[in-house]
Amino acid sequence: MTTEENIKQELNQTETFTSENAETQYSNYDYTLNTAQPESTNKIGLSIASMVCGICSLVFLCVRLISIALALVSLSLGAIAITKHYRGKNMAVSGVICSIIALALVIISYILVFTSRLAFLNNLQNFLS
Repeated sequence: MTTEENIKQELNQTETFTSENAETQYSNYDYTLNTAQPESTNKIGLSIASMVCGICSLVFLCVRLISIALALVSLSLGAIAITKHYRGKNMAVSGVICSIIALALVIISYILVFTSRLAFLNNLQNFLS
């Protein structure tokens, strides 16, 4: 067979395109626009928020209640970002480390303030009696 005969044979085998064929061929096509992105591509915000809250909890150590609140928020956001394998894992880890340091320093400061007040009250009672 020559190439001309092959072409003629292929043309005879193909269907002619009509509007009826188009309706049946494309009736099940989904025309909705799929804009969904993979879940882990835009989830860096949790890691950034964890790091920022951890750093702010260290900055606000003099205001203990704010420092505790920021540290707890940083711990929870960092834990979510690390366990769900979101982007920015290093930032989440640094936020968790900063918040742990801040919580430890707040606990130490509470202990120091409490013991110094007890010592002061003991010295004052001894002085007055």
